[in-house]
Amino acid sequence: MLETRTGSNGTFTDHCEDGDLVAYYCVYYSQSSSSGESFLFNTGEVASMGVSCDGHCIDGTCPNLCPSSGDTMRYLTRDANGHATFDDLTSGAVYDCDFATMFDTQGFDCRSDPQPGDEFPVTANIGVCTTHAYFTLVPGDNQACAYAPCMVTLPGDH
Repeated sequence: MLETRTGSNGTFTDHCEDGDLVAYYCVYYSQSSSSGESFLFNTGEVASMGVSCDGHCIDGTCPNLCPSSGDTMRYLTRDANGHATFDDLTSGAVYDCDFATMFDTQGFDCRSDPQPGDEFPVTANIGVCTTHAYFTLVPGDNQACAYAPCMVTLPGDH
């Protein structure tokens, strides 16, 4: 989300530079009390930080690269360790992912059972994905396969 921050050193708006995001934030400092409690104080200044968008920064924001809940992912490849590539049938993005974990799979092995061409819905994505994607697929009732991290190729880049 495009943000503008104003501080004692000026007004700054997030923007793209060479395909990556320059984001601005308010600077704080921490001070501890004699009891060891820590307090944050605003300095009044604004600072910047670079955020990699893998060259996809647009209008001062990185695109969220995670598939959305409800998207359908199709397995393109899968190796013996569960590393897989997927085609997001909703967005057209391609994901090259490491296998992370399985939940309550009731005999379904996420590392060996999915075959190229199998399609499963995305049930969750983790956080805002600006350089890598993280998501969970559900191959059946009470089953989940999680993949993280994933390198993403956006439609038009492949």
